[in-house]
Amino acid sequence: MDNCPVKKILVDSESNTRVILSEDRTVVTKYLIICAGPWTNRLLEPLGWKLPLQPIKIPVFYYKAH
Repeated sequence: MDNCPVKKILVDSESNTRVILSEDRTVVTKYLIICAGPWTNRLLEPLGWKLPLQPIKIPVFYYKAH
């Protein structure tokens, strides 16, 4: 889901991951891939995780397919 703000990530005793998107939107899944860039550790901190991430700026190009 692109451009979808995440408020909180919770993990229950059965290893289910609950992603709180807003007051009325929650996603429950077994696996989660986080592509939050420099905000990744801010999301993981409440879970007690801290990754040694180093944000870098890279050029990204998009081309229209014909």
